[in-house]
Formats: sequence, structure tokens, C-alpha cells
Amino acid sequence: MQEKTLLTSSLLPLGFQYPGQLKRLVEIEALEFEPWTILTGDRLQQKFEGIKQRYPQRTLVPFAMREDLDDVACFDVQNNNYICIIHDYASPGWEQNNKRIYLTFHEWLRDAFEHFLERGDWEADIY
Repeated sequence: MQEKTLLTSSLLPLGFQYPGQLKRLVEIEALEFEPWTILTGDRLQQKFEGIKQRYPQRTLVPFAMREDLDDVACFDVQNNNYICIIHDYASPGWEQNNKRIYLTFHEWLRDAFEHFLERGDWEADIY
């Protein structure tokens, strides 16, 4: 079983800290908001290292990915830790083409959860 942890401070860019809301989601293992998954453990570390290699001109800290696309939600350390959605594996300079920016983690989480609710057939479960 994969350990449910975020990156340690020794791996993160100097001065970067995860928001408390993200730490709490990991702590209670609330990691699935279909189509989004919060990344933890080895999977997070591999994605972090891969993004650093593919986009060396940027300082991005990934924290979630879409399971149906190559989209990854990242803290953009060079831009006030705003959250950007990149299309991983796109050519450098095209990774963020026409993707939304969120000013806070809370804003991203609200949007992700709304998409999660829209995707389910919840009314069928009620009756």
C-alpha cells in the first residue's frame, strides 16, 4: 500500500508550504474527486521530478492529476503560488495553453468538487 504523504520540505522549493486544507485532505485520506486525484507518496514524488525535468524554466509543485487526461494541478511558485493546470508532456511553453488559474487552493478544491458532483448520477442512488 502506498504511503499517503506529501513532499518533504527538503524537496520543496525554498519557502514553499502546503496549504492547511491540502494537508488535512491527505491526513483524512480524502484524495479522490473524480476525475481528480490528490497525489501522495511515490506517485507525487515521481510527478514532481518529471515536471521539473520537462519544464525546467518553471517552479511547479504538483498536487493533483486528472485520471482521464494528462492535466496536473500545480502550485506555481514563481507566481504567488497560484494554482495552474498544466497539460503534462506538452512541449515546454505549451503546457499551460488555455488553462485556468486559481488564486487559492480553496478555489481549486471547490471547482474540483463541483465537477465531481456533476459527473455522478447521484439522484439514482437516492431512490
